[in-house]
Amino acid sequence: MPRPDSKTQLEALRQQQTELGRKIKEAEAEARRKEREKDERRKLLAGAAALAEIAVHPDSPFAVTFVNLLNHGLTKAPDRSLFNLQPLPKESKPQAAPNGLADGEKLPPDEPVAVAPVPKSRELAETEAEHFERLLGRLDKLAGA
Repeated sequence: MPRPDSKTQLEALRQQQTELGRKIKEAEAEARRKEREKDERRKLLAGAAALAEIAVHPDSPFAVTFVNLLNHGLTKAPDRSLFNLQPLPKESKPQAAPNGLADGEKLPPDEPVAVAPVPKSRELAETEAEHFERLLGRLDKLAGA
């Protein structure tokens, strides 16, 4: 039986290497796609649980904190409108002073714009820790469904 020469054998090995490289890249891409899907699912479930909690307990510490996060974190008008937040004021680009503020400019008030009415203060029937534990339990039930 004729023995393949080293040049032919080397070419065959390089083809195998190329094919394995392609398969590795495909497997890595598939793993990244699946991880993105899991991440999107986690965000969807967490958001649904958070919005459900706010609908049931609009004056809870969680609701106040969450609405503040949305109010400060969402800057695009279409995103803000999804949560019934007021559009941010349109700012002209004044020249900034050394402290980051334009001359005479004051920091905006840190008042939340709530999705639902949120009282400024209330006596807590449960501690924040108990409230978040209950919320996490509801999230676990949603994730198991």
